[in-house]
Amino acid sequence: MNGLRTKIGVLIDAVHELYQAGIWKGIVAEARERDLDLLTFVGTTQDGTAFFCSEFEDYLEYHYDMVVDFALRSDIDGLIVLTSPITNIRGKAYVENLCRRFGTLPLVCVSEKVPGYHHVLVDNATGIEATIAHLVAVHNLRNIAFIKGPDDHEEATERLAAYRRGVEQNGLVYRPELVVDGGFITRNGEQAVQRLLERRVEFDGIVAVNDYAAIGALHALSSANLLVPSDVAVTGFDDVPEASRVTPSLATVRQPLALLGKAAVGSLLAQLGDTQLQADVVLPTEPLQRRSCGCFSSRVLRARAAPKQVDALSQEEVVSALWQTALEHVDRDAPAYPGDEALRERVVSLVDSLIWDVHRPVIRNIFLNEVDIMLFRAERFSNTDTLMAALLRELTVYAASLFDRADQIGEAGNLLQQAGTFVREQLNGRSNRTQLAEDEFRHRIRITNQRLVSSFSFEQLIRTMSTGFPALGIRSFALWRFDAPVVPQNWQMPNVAELFFGYRVTDDNRLITVSNAQMDAQILLPEQLRCDDAGSNYIFMPYHFENRYIGFAVYEYAAGAPLFIYEEIRGHLSATLAACYLQSQK
Repeated sequence: MNGLRTKIGVLIDAVHELYQAGIWKGIVAEARERDLDLLTFVGTTQDGTAFFCSEFEDYLEYHYDMVVDFALRSDIDGLIVLTSPITNIRGKAYVENLCRRFGTLPLVCVSEKVPGYHHVLVDNATGIEATIAHLVAVHNLRNIAFIKGPDDHEEATERLAAYRRGVEQNGLVYRPELVVDGGFITRNGEQAVQRLLERRVEFDGIVAVNDYAAIGALHALSSANLLVPSDVAVTGFDDVPEASRVTPSLATVRQPLALLGKAAVGSLLAQLGDTQLQADVVLPTEPLQRRSCGCFSSRVLRARAAPKQVDALSQEEVVSALWQTALEHVDRDAPAYPGDEALRERVVSLVDSLIWDVHRPVIRNIFLNEVDIMLFRAERFSNTDTLMAALLRELTVYAASLFDRADQIGEAGNLLQQAGTFVREQLNGRSNRTQLAEDEFRHRIRITNQRLVSSFSFEQLIRTMSTGFPALGIRSFALWRFDAPVVPQNWQMPNVAELFFGYRVTDDNRLITVSNAQMDAQILLPEQLRCDDAGSNYIFMPYHFENRYIGFAVYEYAAGAPLFIYEEIRGHLSATLAACYLQSQK
């Protein structure tokens, strides 16, 4: 919004929903890399705090009409639309009409095709077909059910067709009774399993249209006292973060979500540069086998008892063996990776310190200190848990090569046991500190929201925002009010709105504020509130309360902040604004 950089708009349902967030973060990363400005328009409310009566449900839960009006009047140079989630909610015809409203503005659709536009898509079919083949060949399943998505959703249709091909390609008979209506949310998966059980359909596996439906299936199967995967195997699609965190871990098909976002930026920039666009971008998917399909993790399967050492090795040979092991457990492409020779030097220091510690019992903890140093050095380019476990395990095996006497070998074993305990303590401590930092930030959000809803005057509300929001890492912010609340059916884009309150945190930590200013509503963020030291990243969200639009807000995205904070603040701040307005009328 500064007129100096190319500015990309993004139309999205919700930045905090994990599937969309994965794509959005890819857009953010690519925009930062290319020094672009980014303006994201959030089209729905998904916090569950707003009051939706049936008469207005389709208007206030979905804000596309309002959001599109602001996007049309903004100064974006092009637009990326996450069409798949919108299609899921409103259908293909609605999405096509929505895109047409932008006229000749360069536009890229992500995940769902809209005729006449360039698309960034994934190969849905290959991942589903490979999953079916795996379930049949490896786990000997014969009655695989499919939880399908909406009938007018192209990705869902492609996955259903791939399921049928996969079944038939693997020698099974396609049975319509195994295909059950579902959708893309957890509740759909739960309901689908309940229908299968009620119909007494025999099934030993479930392939779901996406991960959320699969997670819902896991819940329903557990409630029915069916064990996954022993009784029923379950797989999903997308690989959202919850997939690896649920129990059992969810087998799925990984979409390259971040790459979808990056590719969308590249496609849009090609249009803006008058570059001849090639065919739609179609990115590959990757089947992932986890416990829910019947597989065990590679880490479990690679676990081995410590082998007996047969031949004595020289110290140099021990170092070389440990170095090769270390190379298998580091990310050599990580920016912080110091290089192979530097890693070898760290291994040399580790071995030397063990020898010194055994031979110099008066000077204690030499080896433990070296382990601590290696933990610190390796943290930025490896999984220190697996790296250190592998190195300590091998050092235990090679102790007989490094020492001659039984008492020295025993002392080395004691030191290695101490080192293993120390590593576990350090890793647990780091995990606890990370969790503590997250808990502290969430506590800060709760306190800010509590102070918002405890603000009973406009003046108090402004004080709360001016202190609470910067503490959450939001460097600039603008909250606009309409002259009067607007029923969605009567929505018209206003020419003027009141900038109720806005601020910017300067580089020297000063707070520049603006309040109670009547301005052109399509400005979104006045010049004095813009942070232009790098490519800007702002999020636009409508504000509403009790079936009325009351205004909108623009946040600068705080890099690394949990994305749910914007939705949480919207719910609390909307209610507080309405309460303050009622209080002022008394």
